Amino acid sequence: MRIYAIAFLLFMAVAVNAQYKNDNVSYKTVYLEDLCTTLKQQPGYLLLDVRSKGEYADTSQHTGANIGYLENAINIDVRELDKRLGELSSYKNKPVFVYCSHSQRSRRAAAMLAENGFTRVFNINEGLTGIVWKKDAGIGCAAELYGTKNGFSLIGPSAIVTLLRKPGKAIVYDLRGDSAFKGIASDEIRNSFGSIKGAIPINSEADMDQKLVNIPRHKTIILVDDFGETSMKVAGLMVKEGYTDVRVLLEGMEKWMDTAPGDCPGKTDFWIRNSPYEVITAPELEAWQTVNAGYLLVDVRDAAAFNNKAKEAYHNKGHIKNAVNIPAADLEKTSAGWSFPKDRPILLYDFSNQPETYKAARMLAGKGFTKVAVLSGGLFNLRWQAANIKGRENLFNWVVDIPAAGF
Repeated sequence: MRIYAIAFLLFMAVAVNAQYKNDNVSYKTVYLEDLCTTLKQQPGYLLLDVRSKGEYADTSQHTGANIGYLENAINIDVRELDKRLGELSSYKNKPVFVYCSHSQRSRRAAAMLAENGFTRVFNINEGLTGIVWKKDAGIGCAAELYGTKNGFSLIGPSAIVTLLRKPGKAIVYDLRGDSAFKGIASDEIRNSFGSIKGAIPINSEADMDQKLVNIPRHKTIILVDDFGETSMKVAGLMVKEGYTDVRVLLEGMEKWMDTAPGDCPGKTDFWIRNSPYEVITAPELEAWQTVNAGYLLVDVRDAAAFNNKAKEAYHNKGHIKNAVNIPAADLEKTSAGWSFPKDRPILLYDFSNQPETYKAARMLAGKGFTKVAVLSGGLFNLRWQAANIKGRENLFNWVVDIPAAGF
């Protein structure tokens, strides 16, 4: 199962109750960059991991969910928390710092604790994934608290760039199929990921098994794939075979694509792109809008979701300011009637990274539109970054028409 699908389902299962409107109201939020200082100011604190037991122990059947833990944390699955609140009764007036993988379930848990009389509740923004991505970038005790039972390392795009800047230090193996590596896959979103310069393609886990004898043991081995899970499985195999320095790009090439150049200086120096359209990240949205005067912003969700009338409540999250709604299924027919010049900038987005959006972008590029772009991560990621990443609160201003229950 694709790692992005796992994460997405975990997000969505709690999204209705994990409202950002509770941030710094019923509980406080803490940015990773401020976590060390805050912990020092809150002696006697408890670290509460609200992921599943398997995730906490790095033994989940979904390999991609085994991303480590924080040392000395206790684990109570958010799905069991309401029945196990008594186990935390001694902390009702003490600091409780709650975390999960992406800081969605932890928000639900933090709100539940506050509703049940816990007076000093803190949500750790970004969750463990953020710690993995940033642990080499000066987040102090957050990195020091991190632990894992995996025999390999999970890293973010910045760590890969740092390694690649040291010639001969590391070798990147790309475990995707040959078609995705070359940008000719039938699933367009996989083409949009591009590849890392110098990466060696290996077409399958079985192929990797056969080639282990030719992979040097004295090098740093970096494994990447589309969404991260295959790389983690292969990394486990390599550790059993005696490799001592194996590293995996957490959440794969999707995360590489979604990382803003400003968050990963040098990323573009090592990124090979194949798509005939641009992909921009949430932090780049304002600059893109400024540079591309007269742009057309298209929300490709169906009309119900755009108008906050979708059956699934988590889809009712408003839309981006100045967007028009043209469902992906209707875009090809609609675009045939456009009378504006084909060099008009066009930006497409969906709720998250839906394959249909990228397929639509390629279709428009194939029809001669020369300035087509996709917003990586869509509406969900725009709001997630606004709530979780320090200095990005202004991204909330881009989302309008949010129903009261959907903030």
